This record gives sequence, structure tokens and C-alpha cells, in this order.
Amino acid sequence: MSPVAFSHLLVRPCFRFGEAHNGYKLRLAHANGLPSPGWLDNCAGLALPDKPEASHTRWCPLCLDQEAPTWLEQWSGPVPICPIHQCWLTDTCECCDRQLSWRNARFLSCSCGGSLVTITSTPLSAELIALISPSDQHASRWWAHLIVEHRWRVARLLGALHTFGLNNKPLKKASANAIRHLRILIGTGTAIMLGGEIAFHDLLRRIRREPSSATSAQLMRDAFPALLTKIRRQLPHSAQEVILGWVRTYLQEQSNNAEAISWKASRVTLSATECAKRLHIRPERVLEILSSHGVTPPARVTGAGRTMLAVAPSVIEAIQSKSAGMLPHAAASRIYGLSIARLTCLIKMGLINGDGRKVDRESIADLLRGAVQTPAKRPSGTDLIPLDSLLRTAVPLPHTAAFFTALLSGIISSAGIPNHAREILVCRLDTKAVLAECSAPINELISIPQAAERLKLKQEVLYHLVDRGLVKVISTRIGRRAARYITEFEIARFTAQIEPLSIAASRNGVSKQSALRWATSCQLEIVSGPSIDGGRQYFVRKNGLPISH
Repeated sequence: MSPVAFSHLLVRPCFRFGEAHNGYKLRLAHANGLPSPGWLDNCAGLALPDKPEASHTRWCPLCLDQEAPTWLEQWSGPVPICPIHQCWLTDTCECCDRQLSWRNARFLSCSCGGSLVTITSTPLSAELIALISPSDQHASRWWAHLIVEHRWRVARLLGALHTFGLNNKPLKKASANAIRHLRILIGTGTAIMLGGEIAFHDLLRRIRREPSSATSAQLMRDAFPALLTKIRRQLPHSAQEVILGWVRTYLQEQSNNAEAISWKASRVTLSATECAKRLHIRPERVLEILSSHGVTPPARVTGAGRTMLAVAPSVIEAIQSKSAGMLPHAAASRIYGLSIARLTCLIKMGLINGDGRKVDRESIADLLRGAVQTPAKRPSGTDLIPLDSLLRTAVPLPHTAAFFTALLSGIISSAGIPNHAREILVCRLDTKAVLAECSAPINELISIPQAAERLKLKQEVLYHLVDRGLVKVISTRIGRRAARYITEFEIARFTAQIEPLSIAASRNGVSKQSALRWATSCQLEIVSGPSIDGGRQYFVRKNGLPISH
């Protein structure tokens, strides 16, 4: 096939604005009746811009069906849509079912003879139209200021992640030229972009890799391999900031769950060293402090066998806030007038909160308020003495549980202002009567039937409380018999903290039939009962009981 000189052509149309290089060759060959545009290769005198174009081509059937059809250069761009007709471009001939290339393309037909004009075009979805041409409703969305090409890149990346996940090179799979494949990816990615942060979080939950059974925390690279690299390489800077911000909020949500994700740059989780710096303790004590506050942090095991913690900053902030109300034992003893040994005993009983180093000052204040039945000024009376003096001179340390149990239940009368132990006046005669019954050693072992008789409970009820862990027992052997026993200290602790709901309701003038409704309205903590754990009798915690007058 000999090349044709441009000057020998009978029809020499002008190059149109926005027309593709090869598109002009198709129009020129069609105007001169040439069977193939290949006749114009190396055409002498044909001055066209030297711009490389893709081997495959795409077109809009509606544009080619116009009065002056033109193959536009923008059809070869990264966004395969027609903004004029708001439809997808076409790249496949319906007759031969193959992708059209410049070699087998004619001006209005394929080399097989199939028409390129009569092919049915696919209109854009409403979501994609909103993404490409945002209305006033979407003008304030984060992607509205991006150019169309950048929006397309974001939608393509999100669609590829949703369709292929993070395995097997999703972007390489998404790079297929076939528009029918691209329509699915872009449609999915557009829905995620319009759905915002919630839809993106759903995507992350979909593509996240499951952690191994030996760990409850993951590194970012293990949960989402190469995700950050794909975001930084594929997206423009402004889109990166938004997407990475959504990644951080997702990690913050997961940091409170059992399966946290550690990404050091995001500061979403803290290591043991970082927790130690915030709590002003040694790193070795971090796990101990967390356990004392009822926190089991997510952890992972490194290849070297080291256990690395992943603690949410909110957990450390809660511990710091709670620690602000904690006092050393010596300071609490000086402020409230209770000896250090007495504070330690009260902590073991569960009447106040604390550990071997510090005590919660609010729990001490609650205890003193509960010890006063009639708040008033210092009353007169020869049998009333300050609480601190009474504890120092008349109440032995092993009888602390029995004394405070009687004081909190009103058996021992008291009055005063609950600011300090010296301002609370307690009846000496009542105290002597209570202590006279405390002849048993504090560590004496009692069988469960004997304890049930002491507590005036049915044996079945006490056995249920033991099984639920509300009453602690000791399994030991006395003589030739092995059984479970309860100590005097445990009985005192139980009676100080828990009592039957019927007794609490009766003390407040409430009938047994209305006791449960009354407890619910007073927001009492019901620790056992038919509707709680299948027990035969309801029990409530004394801390939340209203003071009866």
C-alpha cells in the first residue's frame, strides 16, 4: 500500500478543535472514500501534532450520530464518559465483540462492518452524575473542590478495594481497559464516596485481614497490608488527608474493642512505654495498673516473643481522672481520721475502694455519710463519743467488719457531720452490745449450713450465692472431711455489702410485692434474683440504698 500525498486528496477538511489525531485520519479517509485510514500513514504534507495515542479507542455513539461527527481527543482521557450526553463511552463492537483499536476502526463503523453509531449507550447513574457535576446540595462535600480526574481516581481506588480486597494486586486488576469492568468499579467507589465516613468504615471492615488466634491486636501493616502505600501513591494530597483521617477514626473505634489495630503514626493506641510516661510509672507496672482498674488491654506477640500492648488513650485518661481522686493511705488517714490499718481492713471488706498504695477519697466520704443516720450539729450525751476515739480505744481491728456492719445498718446509733471521724458521734453502749457478740475469731471456718443459719437464709439460697461468687468460700479438709467453708470475715463482708431486697424494702416501708419495682425506681444494684441469675431470692448492694429516717 503506497502512501498518499496530502495534496493529491480531493477533500482536505480542516482540523477541528479538540479532534483526536487518529480521529482526523478516520474522517479524512472517510471523506475521500479510502477503504482504510492506513493509506494515510506517512502521508506527505499531512501536518498533525506528534502526540502518541493509545492503541485502543473509545467513542460516544450519540456524538458520532450528530450532523458533524468528530472523534474527540478527550475520549482517550482517563475519564471514559461523555459530559455532553452524560453517558459512558463505548469500547467494544457489538458485531465482532472485540475492543476497538485504531487499526480496525473506521469513521462510523468497525472493520467488520458493524456500525459504531447504532450501539446502545449506557447512561450515567444519578450518583455518578452527582460526583462528576456536583449540585448545590453536594457543593460542601470534601470531594467537590477536586478536579474530575482526581475524583475519578478516588472512586476507582475505593471500587478496586471493595471488589478485589487487598490481596492479589487490586489496582492491577482494576487497570483492565474494558469499560464494562470499569463501570462496576466506579459505581461501587462512587457509592462509598457519597456515603462518606460510615461507608468507608464498612469498606475497611470488609477488607481487613483477620488477626491470628495468638493475638488480640494487629499492626496496621498486618490488618491492611499496603493500604497506606496505595492511598499515598494513587490519591492527590487533599484526598489523602480525608481518607487517612477516616482511617484514624476507624482505628479509634477499634481501639476500644478486643481486636485493636496499632498504627504508631496515628497515636490511636499507646504502647506500654507511652502509657508509663503518662501515668508516671515504670513500664513493668503498666499491666498491673490496668488490671487493677478492670482493663484487659489488647496485645500482640512479636516474632521475638515479646508481648506488646495496644491501649486506647481514653483508657489512660480514665485512669488518670480516677487517680486524681486517689490518696495515699497516710494522707487519707490524716484527712478523715481513720488509721492506715483500719483503711486496709475496710478495703479488704469492700466498703471503700483502694489498693495497697492508695485509697479512693470519694468512697471514704460515702462510708462516713452512710455511718451518720441523723446529720446534725454535735449533740449532747454522755454515751456519745467521737468515731475516731471509739475506733482507737474500743473497737479491735479484727472486729472492724462487725462494727461497721452494725453502724451502717443502724444497729449502732450515730449523729453528727460526716466530714471527719472526730465529727461523727457514736453510741458507746450500742457498740459494746455489738462487740460482745463478736467472740469468734475473724478467721474461724463455718460450714455453709451454719452460715445460712447465721444469715437467716435458706441453705439453697446461700449455696446459689456461693456458686455465683457473691459469697467466697475456702475448700479445705477438717479431719477426714473435705468441704467448702466460709470465714467469719467473709460473713461480715457479705452482710456489710449485700442484703436481701425484702429487708431493704421493709426498712423503707415498702411491701414485698412492690419491692422489685421500688428497687428499680431507686436504681439499686440487684446482684442476684430470679430475673438476674435464676436465684430464689433477690439481693441488692447496700451502697446504693437510700438512707431511711
